[in-house]
Amino acid sequence: MEVFKTLGFVILVLVVTLVCLAIFKFANKDHIVKTEYDERQKALKGRGYMFGFYATVIWDAIVAFISLSEVTLPISTDSLYILGIFVGITVVCIHGIWNEAYWGLNNEKKKYIGVFAVLFVINVLPVVMYFKSSITVDFPYANAFCSLMILAIGFTSALRRIVDKKEEE
Repeated sequence: MEVFKTLGFVILVLVVTLVCLAIFKFANKDHIVKTEYDERQKALKGRGYMFGFYATVIWDAIVAFISLSEVTLPISTDSLYILGIFVGITVVCIHGIWNEAYWGLNNEKKKYIGVFAVLFVINVLPVVMYFKSSITVDFPYANAFCSLMILAIGFTSALRRIVDKKEEE
C-alpha cells in the first residue's frame, strides 16, 4: 500500500510540473518557459532574493524562540515554519514589483494575472470548505498562506500601478 502512495505522489509531482511548464509557455509572449530580464532587473532581483532570505531567517529565528518558550499558539510550529517560506517569497515578490523587476520582458501581464486569479481560487477553496464542512480535518494552512501571498502580490501590483499613473501625470 505504501508503494501506491509513493507512486501516486511521484505522478502528482510530474503532472504539477507539466502543468506549470504549460502555464509558463502560455503566459509568456514568446512561448518559452524561461522569463527574460534586462540587466537592471537581474540586479534588483538579486537584491530582492537577499531581502527574502533575511526575512526568512529572521522569521525562523522568531519561530525558534517561540517554540523554545512556553507560549501556546493556536497554530503548530511546523505551520509557522511553512509560513516563513511564504514570508520570504512574498518579500521577494513585493520588492520585485515595487522596483519594476517582477515582470519579465517576455511576460504577458494579463495572462499572468489570470493565472494568479486561478491559483487564488484553487488555494482559497480548501480554506472556505474547511469552514463550511463539519468534518474534522486539519486546517489547510499552506493554502491559506498561499492565498494571502497572492493577495499581497495583487495589492502591491495595484498600488504600484496607481503610483505609476500619478507619476505620469
